[in-house]
Amino acid sequence: MNIKKELWEYKLQFTSHVYWENKMKFELNNDTYFSWVLFAVESGSFQYQINNEKGVVNQNELVFCPPYCTFYRNASSSMAIHFITFNFDIPLIEETRQKQMSTFKVSLTDKIRLMSNFSYLQKLNLAFDTRSFFRKQWILNDLWLLACNEWDAIPKEDD
Repeated sequence: MNIKKELWEYKLQFTSHVYWENKMKFELNNDTYFSWVLFAVESGSFQYQINNEKGVVNQNELVFCPPYCTFYRNASSSMAIHFITFNFDIPLIEETRQKQMSTFKVSLTDKIRLMSNFSYLQKLNLAFDTRSFFRKQWILNDLWLLACNEWDAIPKEDD
C-alpha cells in the first residue's frame, strides 16, 4: 500500500559524509550510486547531468542524485564540497519525486543557515562517534527541509 506523502514528510537516514577542500577534479567523470547522494558545494562549481537535467552547481547550491542514476560531473574550478550518502526512511515514490522535486539541483534562500550547516559538517568531517553521527543526521535532514521549502516555492503545472 502506497501512502501519499509530501517531500518534507520524508526523513532521511544518513549513511556517510566526506568533505573535500581544494578539490580540483572528480576522480571519475560519472558514477552510479546505490543510495541517494547529496553534493553540497561550499565553494567553486561543477557541471552536472542527471537523466535529462544538466547545468552548473555553484557555491552554496545542492544537488541530489537518486540511486541507480548515472551522475555525470566535471569540475569547473577548485571546490570545497560535501559528499553525503543517505536513504529515505521509507522509499520515495518516483511519482512523488517527479511531481514535488522539480529539479535535482536547488539553491537555498537561507544562506546563513546553509553556511552554518556547512560549518558544522566541516567540524564533524572525520568524526565517527555516535553523537557526531546523530548530528550529521540532523544537519542532513535540515538541508532536506530547506531544499523542500525551495521546491515548494516553484509553481507546479497543476497549481
